[in-house]
Amino acid sequence: MTHTVTACLFAFLILLIGTVATPSTTFAASSCTNLTASFGRGASDTSTNASVSQLQNFLRAQGFFSAETSGHFGPVTLAAVKRFQTANRLEAVGIVGPLTRALIRKISCVPTPIPTPTTPSISSGHTSTTSSPQANQQAAVITAVSQAPTKDTQTSLPYLTQIFEGWKGTWGTVSTTSDGTLLVQANASTTGAEAIYPASINWTNYRYSADMSTSNGDITLIGRYRDEDNFISCTFVADHITMNERIKGVTKTVAVADVPDISRVPAPRRTWVTLRVSGPTIGCSESGPTDNVTYTTSDSSELTGGIGAQTYFSIPNDTTLGVYEVRVDAI
Repeated sequence: MTHTVTACLFAFLILLIGTVATPSTTFAASSCTNLTASFGRGASDTSTNASVSQLQNFLRAQGFFSAETSGHFGPVTLAAVKRFQTANRLEAVGIVGPLTRALIRKISCVPTPIPTPTTPSISSGHTSTTSSPQANQQAAVITAVSQAPTKDTQTSLPYLTQIFEGWKGTWGTVSTTSDGTLLVQANASTTGAEAIYPASINWTNYRYSADMSTSNGDITLIGRYRDEDNFISCTFVADHITMNERIKGVTKTVAVADVPDISRVPAPRRTWVTLRVSGPTIGCSESGPTDNVTYTTSDSSELTGGIGAQTYFSIPNDTTLGVYEVRVDAI
């Protein structure tokens, strides 16, 4: 009888220990930061639908930002964004572009598993381990960045793409990488290159933005493209923006702006640029929603046309433009 009771008590203790040693997982409520548009220094809550405050709150929660939420993207926020990008192995450009927005969204919008403490397992003879919230967040980010984008077939507005199968080269060499990036490259006989999206030829009023990087050369956005003899373009180089208009084969510079406050990094550099087409008025900007330069055309017959991208450098075969994301919204 004594042996039977002892055996029962021993079995009960083993069952109890096994139950305690089994880890359980709960999910923390997440504060989702879903930034739907890119922006940089000089932006504010007014121009970004409160996205700057959301960004600052997120960066504070992650330990990169210690100031008060102001709703203004100034030098302190810029430094915090760069620290966040560096910590997550992104290029520290200080612009909240597509990759940074995807990373923020995946960190904040996916509930993070919080494991309870575990005890040593009697049966295995070692301590069991569980993933930390930080490890789960990083895994979510890697998944987000590596997801293949959808096929580029959109021909109407709004247009958003991260691959460029529908784009065609008109100058130099144009190709796409395995992850969808559009490469616009000079070749042995050219000092630049150009790519056009033919499905956009009939577009009228729109805001065309692109996430781009360049080695050596400039970055040029092309708008109102009808053919090689009729288009408008904005060229971004150093702290200078130049707008050119080409009508019936004749090119002229129609607006120029010095933008000394734009944050620059050595080549290769990556930036977010925008060309706005509204009736006869064209505006261009870098790293923000406010036009840095504007021009109003007097030729009312040239108010339609599509989009493109170009780069130029004085030495053949020595410049490459990378295009990572393009979005065009009707205005």
